[in-house]
Amino acid sequence: MIIDIINKAGEKAYFKDTAGNINLAQSTPSVATTPQIGKGQQHNVSGIEFYFEGNDLSPLLNSLEDDGNGNLIRRNRPLFSVTVCKEILPGLFADPYKSRIHSLSGFQDFKRGTFENCDVFNLNNKPTLVSLGTDKCSWKSAIYALPEDVSLDKAYWEIPSAKNTPPTAFRYSLKLYAFDSNNNLLNGGAPVVLANNLNPAQPRIKTNINLQKVRSYQFELTADVKHDSTLTERIITDKADTIGRPLLEGIYLVEPVQTKYDFYSLQEFISECSDYELFAHQGLPMKKITATLGLSAVLVHSTNANPNNNDNEFIQLQIHTDQLKIATARIISMEQLKID
Repeated sequence: MIIDIINKAGEKAYFKDTAGNINLAQSTPSVATTPQIGKGQQHNVSGIEFYFEGNDLSPLLNSLEDDGNGNLIRRNRPLFSVTVCKEILPGLFADPYKSRIHSLSGFQDFKRGTFENCDVFNLNNKPTLVSLGTDKCSWKSAIYALPEDVSLDKAYWEIPSAKNTPPTAFRYSLKLYAFDSNNNLLNGGAPVVLANNLNPAQPRIKTNINLQKVRSYQFELTADVKHDSTLTERIITDKADTIGRPLLEGIYLVEPVQTKYDFYSLQEFISECSDYELFAHQGLPMKKITATLGLSAVLVHSTNANPNNNDNEFIQLQIHTDQLKIATARIISMEQLKID
């Protein structure tokens, strides 16, 4: 059953801090998060309406501040930030505006690597790394060089038909080799172990990788296949081997990046807003600002949600400045509810 779509309104539309206050300037720093999305709910967010008031907001228009020695330097943290948490990959939650995905998949990526007792085939219209028979096998990717140093924080890899593959079918390990600009292996000279002797039913996510200044990387998959899978088609190789197990469809790395929703000044903020108004009278300080920030996000319930680890979909507002007397934020969204 589908229930009518409504616009979010009233007190429920406002961000509230942990104490339940609508005025987010009552404590510094202040953190306000949208409520957890329930099963069957979907929130289509299109923006946030802000109201700021202070004794004088003019100093906040620029991103510079006094370092205490008479020098103007850029603020070391944003005045306020907007974070959007989404399930960007199955079971992996992150801010899509603060993340860049590195994807390794497809025939071109797989074929550039080296194979031992495995190969790549098109299964269900997806290039898939597949073992040849039942035995130990391995695959090592090409080394992928980047144009500049990056950081890597999370990883996800896709095993085809993982839900239907019995845990006893095979065991596998997956390693990430990360190199700096001088081709030295990072992580203390050892690869990052993404998976260690796992079965296909176990989680396929690695968080807190925490690699810095990565200039190139390489993957290595090793697997011990115990028995073949059941396939409707017959594939004959030069050696007349049987097809073993589909092992890997793709690997994805998450790179943290700067987001345009970290605002170090009011000028940066109003530049991103679709409309705004500055309230100032001649000869008097600017005390009030109203603005509408365009923000596109669809928040839904996930079966992989774990609120204890902040693994769910939400929008969060953080205010770090103490120069506001009043700060309110009202979300613009449409709420859809479907009951099974």
